[in-house]
Amino acid sequence: MIDNIILYFKNLPHLITYCVRRLKKIWKWFAMSLVIGIILVLGLEGIFDINHNTDIAQGRWLFRVTSLIVFGHIVLSVYLSYKFYRKDYMVMKSFHISSVTPTIVIALLAFVDMFILGLIIAFLKPINFETFLLSLIYYLIMTSIFIGVIAVTFGLLKFILKRFDTIYFIMSAICFFIVPILFIPKTHLSIVDHILMLNPVYYLVHGSAQSIIFGAVSMNNIPYHIYFILFLALMCVINYALVRYIAFDKYDSLNDTHLENDLTHLSDDNGKKLEHDGVFNNNENANEDNEMIGKNE
Repeated sequence: MIDNIILYFKNLPHLITYCVRRLKKIWKWFAMSLVIGIILVLGLEGIFDINHNTDIAQGRWLFRVTSLIVFGHIVLSVYLSYKFYRKDYMVMKSFHISSVTPTIVIALLAFVDMFILGLIIAFLKPINFETFLLSLIYYLIMTSIFIGVIAVTFGLLKFILKRFDTIYFIMSAICFFIVPILFIPKTHLSIVDHILMLNPVYYLVHGSAQSIIFGAVSMNNIPYHIYFILFLALMCVINYALVRYIAFDKYDSLNDTHLENDLTHLSDDNGKKLEHDGVFNNNENANEDNEMIGKNE
């Protein structure tokens, strides 16, 4: 344990350099997301000014746009994170560097993006609605942790499932329709609403939008917070099991490769030896025949 800690700090400069390189590759995605989010919010405010919508109508549409922004950042961040995690896993493991760190950097970028957009929406929304800043920060922290944990899970699954990208896009498309973007949950929840709430993305999207638009009411459902934390703990356990499985699988594959190479070399050596023995025996037989012919003459 102590050796790993010493090794981690020893390789820290290399880790920082590696994360900076990753940051240079991905910052454009988050800058683009920030610009698109600002355009959406300002465009919506322009429509409100033209149509003179009521505060309730403005609140509903801002809720939908906020949910869309949070959902979009989650999908983008998880996709970038697990793609890079799969590439970094084998390389950084060889040098005893944590492959999770670049994923944390991506999650922090998503946090900054969503926080800036959340403040802009809170400033432009109708004055009749309150924003609870601590609640917003809490949900954004939970979102960042979720991105990091689920990205590791998906990155490990990509070792097992070669077409995992297709599965991820299908899951994201389905998830778009079952989180509160196209619909807004009612005050009195039905059985269907409770089933939809089992989706952890629903918790993050709904909670973030609710904290910006409606304020502290987003923190009232204590059992729901406990459920989400337990879900994260379960995913960490699954990640631990997947890491062990993939490590053993790679080890077995490596051993099988070495065994095949050894058998190939052994068969080649035996073939050459048999070939050599055959040539030697043929030469001996030819010499014996020549001697017999000489005697007969």
